[in-house]
Amino acid sequence: MDFDRTPQNFLLWLRSRKPQLARLLDGARSIGSSGRRVEIRAPGEGWPGAEIFSRREELSSAVREFWGAGAVLELSNTPWDKERLPFPVTASKVWNHVAFFALEGEGSAVAIIRKPALEKLPAKNGGKAEIGEFEKAGGVLWRGLPSKTGEFFPSLLDRLLPLMREERSYVHLVTGFAGHEIAGELESALYAVKEWGTPLSPAPLLQKYIGRIHFADSENPSPGLALALSLAKACDINEDGR
Repeated sequence: MDFDRTPQNFLLWLRSRKPQLARLLDGARSIGSSGRRVEIRAPGEGWPGAEIFSRREELSSAVREFWGAGAVLELSNTPWDKERLPFPVTASKVWNHVAFFALEGEGSAVAIIRKPALEKLPAKNGGKAEIGEFEKAGGVLWRGLPSKTGEFFPSLLDRLLPLMREERSYVHLVTGFAGHEIAGELESALYAVKEWGTPLSPAPLLQKYIGRIHFADSENPSPGLALALSLAKACDINEDGR
């Protein structure tokens, strides 16, 4: 069976065959093609930009494998926009939600907000949003969920699903990148819950309302992710008694 050689199908193809490369391209600013010329625009600094450029040969090989032997990859250094969000999130429907989550030792935090409010959110104190401003913009903060991966996602999705159904929305999950091994573990844990569901959340509803994980640069995060990281670290410190 043949299929169209399009950027969207290229990403789907990468997801099943070369997941690490697919994960990187969440951080591209755009992906386009004209014939067998493929252009990927991405920031050259931070993650995943630096890794995109350092793995140029692997990406070029993947482009040739998908588009054909004569296909050519062009990489363009394009700066981040102000949100520093994965492009599938910025390109999705405007009324969707974004749930930023962070797991830090024994601490966890989730910051949930609609995309239109997120784009207007002022950033302070090293790039993170203030709690008051976040909640005033309609954001919701959850702290103290189980921090172990296998317990975190069932708890998170059991709380997210009713909210998304009430809001008639779809939610993207965004967290800081901590290496491909950890990223793979997080994705596997989420997919297991979405595949099987929980006693409170049937799998078909989870698949309808809950998106996948997108990874972003935790060293230079967007305001929502910076807030989640800060709150998770504070929870970890409090539980350790320091």
